[in-house]
Amino acid sequence: MIPEAEDKTLREIIVQGYRIMYRLESGRVLVLAVMHGSRDVGGMVDKPWDEA
Repeated sequence: MIPEAEDKTLREIIVQGYRIMYRLESGRVLVLAVMHGSRDVGGMVDKPWDEA
């Protein structure tokens, strides 16, 4: 789960200091963002998981 997100369907993995945020969908994995772990996602106005 992504701690800053209220949506429990969102997931993340940490790879060498980078956060890979994704959502599992039917038959695919949708990558929402790849960002450095030091970035403050909670302070961002537009979250990677928000729909455009």
